[in-house]
Amino acid sequence: MPRREYDGDDDVDMEDVSGDTTHPWSEQDRAISSELSKGVQTMPTLPKPPTFRGSTALEKQRFMKDYEAYCRQLSASEMAFFRPFRMPVGACVEDEGRRMIAMFDICKSLDDITEKDWIDYFWEGRIVGELDFDKVNALMKEKLRMDVSLTDADSRVSKLAHEMCQILEQANMEWMVKGEPKQIVNYLIDTLSPEEFRRTIKNEMALEANKPVYKDVVAFIKWLRASCKEYLRWEPVNTKKPQPTLLGGKHGDSKKPVGKGASA
Repeated sequence: MPRREYDGDDDVDMEDVSGDTTHPWSEQDRAISSELSKGVQTMPTLPKPPTFRGSTALEKQRFMKDYEAYCRQLSASEMAFFRPFRMPVGACVEDEGRRMIAMFDICKSLDDITEKDWIDYFWEGRIVGELDFDKVNALMKEKLRMDVSLTDADSRVSKLAHEMCQILEQANMEWMVKGEPKQIVNYLIDTLSPEEFRRTIKNEMALEANKPVYKDVVAFIKWLRASCKEYLRWEPVNTKKPQPTLLGGKHGDSKKPVGKGASA
């Protein structure tokens, strides 16, 4: 193949765009490079989204708890240069079950179902037992008690609040915290110990200034925590253990505590 002739200059100067490698990087360049390398090196392993294969209210609740845990793990994995993709709720439903749910529960075609429809479908599983107040009342009286063996107010109130939520969850009545705050506050007041502390709280809640606390369970827990701290400052004075009754005379007679087998 013949060589093509070039009529221009023999030597052509080309601009060097590769950068000057003879000089070290600036501090800013090093910082940017370091941050980029860290972002690549510390890329987290993403959690696996849950899969829904059920149809009952209990199975819906279990799935929503797993999905909420999945979302919290994704949020913890967010970085400055990386935001993980969150699997939509509808995409977590098994294919066969998705068709059945669309036909019989949501009553729409699959193409018309939105993400909000799926969320509403699962949310319905968490608001069951709306008229089962007797069951909740019995569970509260049976299982909910303030643990007076704990020595600090924070532990007493926190444990009481957590146990209350567990009882409501067991009865599928978690919505009562927002929907029936006055009822929940009354449950908590009835379980307070010692009896003197319960009476004090009940009297204070009867005051007009504390009426708004009945409308917010979280506000009541915060108020109760402060009241419990105040009470524990003087509680030891009034809760001294009674001294055992002694037998014997006043002048040098032997004194023995009354116990089993003691003769009159």
